[in-house]
Amino acid sequence: MYQNTEYEEEFSLRDIWFHLLYHWRSIILCALICALVLGGYSFLKNRNTYPNTNAQETSDGTDAGNPVFEGNAEILQNLLNGALHYQQNSLLFQLNPYYIWKSSAVYTVVMDNEASEKAVPFFNTAIIADSYRTALYAKPEIDVLQSIYGNADPQYLLEMFTLTTGTETGTETENTVNISGSELSPTFIISAYGKDKNQAEAGLAYYKRIIEEYSQTNPQKISKHHLISLNEYTIQTVDSKLEEKQALLAENLSTYQSALSKSKTIIETTMEARIGANSLKKNAIKMSIVGFLSGAFLALIFWFVVYIKSHTLKDASELSNRYNIPVFGEFPHSRAKKPGKGLDKLIEKWEFKHSRSNEKDIYNMIGSWIKEQQDTNRILLISTLNNARLSKIFSQLANMNQDKSMELLPDFLHSNNGIEKVNKADIVIVAEGKYVSQIADINHMTEWLDITGTDVKGAIVF
Repeated sequence: MYQNTEYEEEFSLRDIWFHLLYHWRSIILCALICALVLGGYSFLKNRNTYPNTNAQETSDGTDAGNPVFEGNAEILQNLLNGALHYQQNSLLFQLNPYYIWKSSAVYTVVMDNEASEKAVPFFNTAIIADSYRTALYAKPEIDVLQSIYGNADPQYLLEMFTLTTGTETGTETENTVNISGSELSPTFIISAYGKDKNQAEAGLAYYKRIIEEYSQTNPQKISKHHLISLNEYTIQTVDSKLEEKQALLAENLSTYQSALSKSKTIIETTMEARIGANSLKKNAIKMSIVGFLSGAFLALIFWFVVYIKSHTLKDASELSNRYNIPVFGEFPHSRAKKPGKGLDKLIEKWEFKHSRSNEKDIYNMIGSWIKEQQDTNRILLISTLNNARLSKIFSQLANMNQDKSMELLPDFLHSNNGIEKVNKADIVIVAEGKYVSQIADINHMTEWLDITGTDVKGAIVF
């Protein structure tokens, strides 16, 4: 036996791979810690970079970011757009209520065969008036109306006309008129507005034609009656109702605009907060992933360096290459923290899928070799270690060779009578543990064996 001083240690990639796999707990732990540290650091660092990420709430506690609130803002926008469109396109609202022309015609409704005898009930007149009001909207002659009022939006042309019950004389209104001496008959008034006298009168002429044509062709739909034209006049007047409508529209526009502006501000702030929260979350997740991968990589590097710098017996071939000791066999050795459990068990099956089944063959081979040795009664099994696995291997071999005197000498370097026992032994077998036995201790042991001239017959790796 001699030590090969020129031996260069070789590393098995497969062995390194399983070495790293068996440390999966510390690798995952390190990766999680780094993910937590980097993710938390990213969150704390960027938290003040983005707008307030708290959900915006309205005064009634409603989340400004929910679809209902956003739908309300859309309704406000539609109301505002509609009001603005009406203000800009309505012919009536473009008139000056303090300087408006109004052309009117007063009619009374007379029931056939009763006109000179009875007053027409006001209720019947109201129903008939409604039918004439409907006639205006039934089939409007847009081209005629546009020739009077210009190319305005058709939906706003009919606003220039009204039909009311009662009669007007100047600015006074009466609900009945004397038809046949003592009898009173209800009336209704049709009116057309205009920016000047001519436009108002042209509008009234159109409306009169519609009314009179309808009265001639459709009176039977309600009751038998005919119209009597009582009066017709054109005046320049002040329309307080129009003034009120214009003021109300302006107020509504202001209200819609204010509410919409507030809603948009809240929604925009909420969206910024959402974007900020999403960006903050994405950055934190991104940095957590980077931290996880970095932590795992650092742990892999650490355990790789530990493996490279470890001066332990890593392969059975080292005994034969370093010390010229033949190896009888190698028992599988698990590096798992919890052998046979969980993920460790799966890794063991992967690593030892071929060698586990050979353990019995190794015992048989070593036992048969010992039996074949003639004139050898004292067999000494020595090791730099002292553990349970060593004792188990020795017991198994001793049971297989009960006709031989077998002795175990563990922890050779610290034994008081180790040299003496080696000198008395007929056969010396070395037993060392893979990933456990230190190369320095094996070197010292082989030096002592060389000094004593002991011829080591073989080695067992476990």
